[in-house]
Amino acid sequence: MNDRYPEKIEFEFDRDALCQYLRRLHLIVAVAIPAFLSILWGLADFGDTLASTGFQGYKSLGLLFVWSLGKAMLLTGLVGGALYCLFGHRQARKTADACNLSVEGNFLRIISSGVSRIDRKLHFRSIIDYTLVESKAMKRFGVKGLKMNTIGGQNCVVSIAGLKECEKVRDMLAEIDSLRER
Repeated sequence: MNDRYPEKIEFEFDRDALCQYLRRLHLIVAVAIPAFLSILWGLADFGDTLASTGFQGYKSLGLLFVWSLGKAMLLTGLVGGALYCLFGHRQARKTADACNLSVEGNFLRIISSGVSRIDRKLHFRSIIDYTLVESKAMKRFGVKGLKMNTIGGQNCVVSIAGLKECEKVRDMLAEIDSLRER
């Protein structure tokens, strides 16, 4: 077989769409965990207030319940929003800007960033398959992901999101893989 592809190929990312997708994920995490804790805190506050004031009828019981959960959810919502503003918003842009996928000879180079920068070089013979991933949230922001299963090692699945023309990239990588896996 004749290899018609250049030795070095770099693929493009839709960094703005990826950033918006990552920001939404960070916001959900920053709000969902405090919201769960607010329910527990609100129930505990409701129990304490009920024990100290006593039962005064179902109407006041309902108002007390709504008040306890409401103030707990408001406070934890503010904390979650602050956490998102401090950490999630900028981190999403940093992560989206740092993504890189390229072919370098017989290797696939993947650069990603989160808390730490990861620069991986995978030999094509260690990649088993290429899978296209698109969740409902990804579809909403026009983002698709590519997962690659590899042979052995600690991280057997390598994934990267935000590639432009992800289907074409997957097909091209599979073809290059079949030509260069020796």
